[in-house]
Parts: sequence; C-alpha cells; structure tokens
Amino acid sequence: MRFKFLAILFLTINVGVNTFAQDVSVVLKNSKVVAGRLVEEKPEHIVLITDTGELKIERGNIQTITFNPFTEINPSNSDDEYEKLVRGHKFTLKDPVVVYFRNGNVVSGMLLAKSLDMVMLQTESGNLTVNKKDIQKIEYISSEYAERGEIVVAHLTNGQRYQGNIYFEDSNELTLDTELGRLSIPKNKLRMLEYTGRKGTPQFTLVDQYIAATDIKRYLQPRYDVIDAGYTTKFGTIYGPGFGLGYQSRFTIEQFESVYLSAVGGLAFNYFGLNEENIIQRNPNITANLRGGAFITTINAGGQLNIYPRTSSFYDLYISPVLEGHLIYKSLDQEYPSFPQFNSSEKSTDFKFGIGIRFGAEFLFDSFSIGVHYNNHIIFGADGFNQFSVTFVKTLF
Repeated sequence: MRFKFLAILFLTINVGVNTFAQDVSVVLKNSKVVAGRLVEEKPEHIVLITDTGELKIERGNIQTITFNPFTEINPSNSDDEYEKLVRGHKFTLKDPVVVYFRNGNVVSGMLLAKSLDMVMLQTESGNLTVNKKDIQKIEYISSEYAERGEIVVAHLTNGQRYQGNIYFEDSNELTLDTELGRLSIPKNKLRMLEYTGRKGTPQFTLVDQYIAATDIKRYLQPRYDVIDAGYTTKFGTIYGPGFGLGYQSRFTIEQFESVYLSAVGGLAFNYFGLNEENIIQRNPNITANLRGGAFITTINAGGQLNIYPRTSSFYDLYISPVLEGHLIYKSLDQEYPSFPQFNSSEKSTDFKFGIGIRFGAEFLFDSFSIGVHYNNHIIFGADGFNQFSVTFVKTLF
C-alpha cells in the first residue's frame, strides 16, 4: 500500500489554511526514535504519518520532539485519505504551557494555536506570536501532564506543607493539584519546593493531607546564619557603653511540639569607650587628656531553645545559654599638662572564661527572620557587661 506524505492545518492569526506539513523526530522515553510527518497535535497525543502508516503517540510517552525543515505539498494532489485526515481536526488549543526560547528566555501562558512555523500564546501581557525556530522546547503543564510528572511537597513560610503535582507556575504563584483539590500558593508564602523523586499522583490520603496542613511542627532548615549588631552597657568603672557586632551559626538538632532545640556557636566583637566622668572624679581639680578603650573578642558555643505558640505563629521566643571565652584588651592613657608626673599609660591583654545567657524574639518573614535580644555576659574574674542587639537570621552559606 502506498502512503502519501500528508499535512495538517493549524489556526494562525488572521490566516486560514496553511499548506505546509512538517517532518519531526520523536524521541520516546524508552529511547526509541520515531520519524514521520506531524498531522495532528493535541494536549493528550500527537499523530504522525510514518513509512508504515498512521501512528498515534501519547504525550506521556514522549521525551522530546524535534521539528525538521518544513515540506510543502500541493493540495491539488490531495486524495480521499488526505481529506479524511484533515477534515474535522480541531487546531485551536487551550493548554497551559511553559515555552523555553533558545536565547534563554522563558514565557508561561495558554497555548492558543500552532501553525507549522508559528506558535500563539495567551500571556498576562496579552497574546504573543513567536516563530518556532526561536523555541527550544514547549513544556506542557496541564493537570494530566504536570511538570515532569513528579510529586512535590510545597513548604510554606508558616510551616504548613502540601503535596501534589505542579499544575501551573509563574513568577507570582504556584498551583498544585492535590488530593484536597487545586491549591494556589503565592510565591511570597512559599519557603521551599521539595522534589520527592516519585512520579504519578500524590500518595497522601485526605487524612494525611489534613495532618500535613495542621502539623504542629514548623519546617526548619538544617542550619541558619545569625548576624547581630547592637549596644553594649559599660564595662567596669573605667570603660563606658559601646557597640558590638557578632556572627553565629545555628544547627537544628531536634523538634518537638511547639519547640525546637539547636546547637549554636559563633564569634563576637565588642568595643567600649572610656568612662571619662568616673576617671576625672578621681582628680576633679586637675585637667587631663584621656585616651583609650576596651576591645573584647568572644567565642561562644552552647544551645538554644526556640518556642512558638503554634505552627502559623509569625514569631519565636528563645533562650540560649552558652559557654564563652573572652580575649580582653584594655588601654588607658592619662596625660596631665600641668602635672606631668601624674601621666600614665596602661595596656593589658587577658583571656577569661565566662557564660552568656541570651533572651530574645524572632519575627518570621518570607525567607528570613528579624529579631531582638538581650544578652547577659558573666566573665569569671572580671567585670561583665550586657548587650541589646538586633539580629538577622537566614541561611547564607
């Protein structure tokens, strides 16, 4: 039996019939390659005319489609078989897709129509017509063919989790097909999208989905970076208030009902200016020029217990006891212009151990936390100091 190369008609903007058919090479998921002429393209399947006849291929079995150069046919040579294939075909599509261009751009929208050389999309900015030669691939993201067919778990910033297939995604919103129905999640509420590595339909039952949505355990990263800066109170009688800057790494250890435990370790720097009023009071009638200050470098390690009233709470309260090692450098230069015999210069460097107790609160935002804390530093064998700081919490490294 003789098979003729056949063509398909597609709807284009203000164009009726296109007399071009296109040769394609289809790579299947079992690694087989099928070459033929594309005569029908639908969200569920495509139809090719091959050397052995008409072949219908389900999209779920397709890995890639490569469009070869167009072939022109003469409609005057059409026969009954050509007319049978062309008649009645619907060429207006309504399928959500993501279009990947060869220049690296990506556009999502609704696929309205395709010709042999053009593709028409409906996007948020209006209808868009693009040339097929500029397209690298078109990803179908309908409910039947969600993104790669993979099951994903969406972790929200408030700790809730939902499992399903991706139905649609753009820069502002993610839509999942779940056992509870279709769920749209604003991107600013999405903390993480976890790919489970499984394919098919979601495995959670309705009960599982409800438990996941109301789970009292908040989603936690394995590690957080904490940067703090703030005000320090006076250090002894000679050194007055100053400022501090610190970094801390926080590792999640265990999570319980409404609380979680972390291990912490970090480094901090604190500077204290001179308390000139106290120094001058020793010799109130003598004019003096004073210079100096104290600089404390602190390393710390310990634990932290965070408490949150419920999963959807936007804040945590915490307490963090730590062991500390302090490298303390102090300097004080006193110059008396009228009584140079009283001039003095004192410098010292000491290492002292101590403990620190931090109390604070952290307020959760989309991908980070901002907090405030009070830190009491007790130094063995030396004066201690207190600190009030603002913290920034996010996984940076």
